[in-house]
Amino acid sequence: MLNPSLGIWTQAARLLGFTNPNGTVVWLNPDLAIYLVALAYSWHIVPLATFFLLAALGTVPEDMYRAAKVDGAHAFARFLNVSFPFIRYSLLIVLVFVTALAFRAFDIIYAMTFGGPGASTQVLSMLIYLNTFQFTQFGVGAALSWILVLITITISAVYFYFLAVRKKKARAVGIEASE
Repeated sequence: MLNPSLGIWTQAARLLGFTNPNGTVVWLNPDLAIYLVALAYSWHIVPLATFFLLAALGTVPEDMYRAAKVDGAHAFARFLNVSFPFIRYSLLIVLVFVTALAFRAFDIIYAMTFGGPGASTQVLSMLIYLNTFQFTQFGVGAALSWILVLITITISAVYFYFLAVRKKKARAVGIEASE
């Protein structure tokens, strides 16, 4: 899609007159490369996240929606007060999953830019690859891999800590309300 001479986005830019004098567009320049890689990653991961969230939305009872509608709640209020409480834990799981995958994103960067132009799209997983396989510094690559594991575990632990705190507060409120 981003091929400088044959890509569909290049063809659209050509029709709109946004090309170089030679008829190409250099999409993966140092200023745009990281944004286009992020867009490609999003294109890659959003369907899976959507699948999980749609499955979670399927668990919301229809009676809750009808009751909220009878009470006069508008669409955003119905989402905030009916849908969101049912999907928040699924949303948290999706956030943990997507965050872990984002930190390990290698394939899209490797295929699109190989960490360039310059170092504009170099992320930790790309540095692990370069140190381990290009520079054959296996110790540095292993150390960077452990750093990536620790970062992923730390972020997941923070997510799950907030999940546990919210559940504990919800239980405490539920116990107080029943007394």
